[in-house]
Amino acid sequence: PLGYEIYADKTRLSSFGTQKGYPIMARVANLPSNIRKGTGFGGAEVVGFLPIVSETKEGTKRFVALKRVIWHDSFWILLQTVAEHAKTGYKFRCGDGVERLLYPFIIMLVADYEEQSVMALIRGVNGLAPCPVCIVPQDQQSILGVRPLYPLRQHSDTEPHLNNRNINKRQLEAIIKPMGIRPIVNTFWKIPRMNVYQAVSWDRLHAYHGGLFSDHLFVQFQEIVKEMGKKTMEAINGRFDLIPRWKDMNHFSEVCSVTFTDGTKYEDISKVLVHASYRLFKPTVAKRGHLLLKCIRRYVVLDMIAGLEVQTESSLRRYAAELVNFSKAIQIYHTEHPDKSWNFPKMHTHQHLIQDVLSKGITKNYNTKPFEKMHGHIKSIYADQTNFKNIEDQITRIQHHTSIAGIIQGHLDAYDGFSSADKPKMPSEDSVTFQFGNVYLGARQAVTTLAKIEEAHSDNPVFARFRPRFEEFFNRTIRFGMVRPAQGAARHNHSQWIRLSGSEHFVEARYLKVDYESKVDWKLLTDHLRCNPSFQKAPRYDHVIYTVDDNTAGFAQLLFVFTFLFEGEHHPVAMVRFLDIVRGRRSNADSGMELFRVRRSPTPVDFIRATSIVRGVLVMEDLNEEGGRSGDFLVVDTVDSDIFIRLGALFTE
Repeated sequence: PLGYEIYADKTRLSSFGTQKGYPIMARVANLPSNIRKGTGFGGAEVVGFLPIVSETKEGTKRFVALKRVIWHDSFWILLQTVAEHAKTGYKFRCGDGVERLLYPFIIMLVADYEEQSVMALIRGVNGLAPCPVCIVPQDQQSILGVRPLYPLRQHSDTEPHLNNRNINKRQLEAIIKPMGIRPIVNTFWKIPRMNVYQAVSWDRLHAYHGGLFSDHLFVQFQEIVKEMGKKTMEAINGRFDLIPRWKDMNHFSEVCSVTFTDGTKYEDISKVLVHASYRLFKPTVAKRGHLLLKCIRRYVVLDMIAGLEVQTESSLRRYAAELVNFSKAIQIYHTEHPDKSWNFPKMHTHQHLIQDVLSKGITKNYNTKPFEKMHGHIKSIYADQTNFKNIEDQITRIQHHTSIAGIIQGHLDAYDGFSSADKPKMPSEDSVTFQFGNVYLGARQAVTTLAKIEEAHSDNPVFARFRPRFEEFFNRTIRFGMVRPAQGAARHNHSQWIRLSGSEHFVEARYLKVDYESKVDWKLLTDHLRCNPSFQKAPRYDHVIYTVDDNTAGFAQLLFVFTFLFEGEHHPVAMVRFLDIVRGRRSNADSGMELFRVRRSPTPVDFIRATSIVRGVLVMEDLNEEGGRSGDFLVVDTVDSDIFIRLGALFTE
């Protein structure tokens, strides 16, 4: 079997949107995920363009039907060879020189909801059954269950009626209208062993980030904030601006009255929205806003589980339970604010995510994001290499040449890699010296002395008694192997105690590269952390999770990272501010928000081995209602899938 993933979506080619293109892209599902989702050899390719029908008569039933007929008849030109060889097979000599009989089939149709409606030939948002996968009534889309609550679509439900010449148009309409199907023959019915309704795949980008959140949950949030007034808007914008910057996350100084075209920006807003605003939405002051934040929290949990790189039975069970929790939260919010309808397709379609995961793997396999990235390349070809006439032929020809060049380059790269395999690169002596297990210290400053450190930071209370405190840490922890000195621990024999002089050598490091094993897929991941008084013209002191002992982990903020040179060996150390987990009953304000709260330790500043750092973590200050300091901090568990799983286990313990 040779599986294909097919993608189709209309895009603007010109800057002002006057010229559009409708590319069809395909990739081979048999290839490893990292190859087929990449941009190079083995990734998706443009295999054709669909015609774009003029929209001068948009809206009439006959015109809408005509567009669907043209779409499916055009797609058949691409699919007819697939349909033929799916029956008989196709003998092909593969790259390893072995001839194989290939049976092509289409396993996934990747698209947003609008394109899925065309592919499945349903009647869209206003149909009586708007879901392309099941026959859910239009007014029941907000009710979600552990399993789909309505029958799944099958070809046999519709195809016989369309081919039945013994019924007239009115009778046919009476049969298929309740099912939300258009009276048009679906070209995918001609593909052997294909169920178009099962091939249509849930798309996280458009269904969640650029749909359910951006167009509904976030719009409700902005509406509530606007009603609460300018002071609240300024407070929320200010709290977003104070969130520490984090790698691969957009930073926002304003969210209350902005819109974006990029779903990734909405994704990043959703990750921290509850943390930044829950204090201003107390149930006694803003009940509607408080209930909405509970809905958003349930949505974010669903989004995090949906994006996991490895799905298990337990994660899918949790997702199913969260679907019900989210649906209930929405119903409670709707009771408070009945003006907003939640019966729309993107509220419902994630009901079928578990079904997609079981049949097609994780959601990254059918996310539209990798395909949409290729739109940029098509636009570049249009702008730089065409004469703006008959563009489909020109773009496909140039894209074909680009693909051939990519294959040639891939062979050259493989040859170079093979040729240099027996010539391993030797790491520089400098990188070896400052690589300590899983931690690498970079952005190193000039070698300095203990006396100069004390002098340079004499006005900083964090460095008070720096020498005696570090001397004790060095003797107790580095020399005698303790991870963190226990409170009240007995001092070692004075004859073994080493006194540190002001001439001891230190090297400050303002960048840490920390490797760690993912809790999700067990792959090696890397965090890039900063402990820098002026990183991009602003101070940045990241937070970390570190190992206290074999069974305990703790939180801390980096304050000063350095190596201490002792007997010719560098010892990596971090001066940190400790944060303790806050346990116990939650307040009314954060009840249902599932916030992970930490607080400064009674012994706030001390030293740890830099090698005890597990990974970085985003921690934001929990300001009170007036914007003052509450003394607490919130650990953001939605930065990535690893921290989502890791914190859930850590705080449960």
